[in-house]
This record gives sequence, C-alpha cells and structure tokens, in this order.
Amino acid sequence: MKGVIISEEELDKALETGTSYREILDHVFLVIIEKALIKSRGSKNKAAAMLKLNRGTMNKVLARRKKEAN
Repeated sequence: MKGVIISEEELDKALETGTSYREILDHVFLVIIEKALIKSRGSKNKAAAMLKLNRGTMNKVLARRKKEAN
C-alpha cells in the first residue's frame, strides 16, 4: 500500500506541541475519509462501504472535525 507518509519529524513536532495521539489518528482518519468521499463523489454510503467502515463511525469523525472548525 502506498500513500501518505508521516515523517518522524512531523510526529516529533506534533508531540512537542502537545498534540495527543488521538488527535494525530483523527487527522489521518479524516484524510482517509475525505479521499473516499472524493472518490465516491460525496456519497457517504459509498465512502463508508469503500473503507469497510460503519457510516455512523464516519459521521462521528466528520462531526467532531466540523465542531473543532467552529
């Protein structure tokens, strides 16, 4: 599998600034969901199916991200 690589420097910087592992994983998870949404042309059902992910779980991640943005 090829894709996004998180460098040690990026992880070190995130940890030095107090970013939790949950925030790091949420960010990676969100990037994956956004890619699936692009490939599915915005269909949450298709994106969730592509990722073999429960749609409710995907919606929780998206809702958390939206809440953080506000």
